[in-house]
Amino acid sequence: MHSVLKGIVHYHCHHILCLDALAYQTSAEGIKYAINWPWIPYNYESTPVHLQLESKHIPKIARVQDALCWAIEGDDSLSLDDLWMCLDSKAVFCSLQFIAYTLELYTT
Repeated sequence: MHSVLKGIVHYHCHHILCLDALAYQTSAEGIKYAINWPWIPYNYESTPVHLQLESKHIPKIARVQDALCWAIEGDDSLSLDDLWMCLDSKAVFCSLQFIAYTLELYTT
């Protein structure tokens, strides 16, 4: 029973949640990554009209996706307040809407 549970937890954490404690990667800012998520890049042709972005906002998508993977606890991590500050701007809102769409989350 222990082996079965251990295998299920391992699979869920690594393959479903994309948590990878062995990666130990850090961002350019020196912040550790908590997850390694397979983000979908922005594609103008496949994005619904109401989520299409101006070209000046497209680079922000990768930056926001990166920030969402940073650790918010432990050594070399970002505080939750700093993460909110990073994500709290009108320019980032458009990127967050696209990211929510790629994660199949409801957006209004």
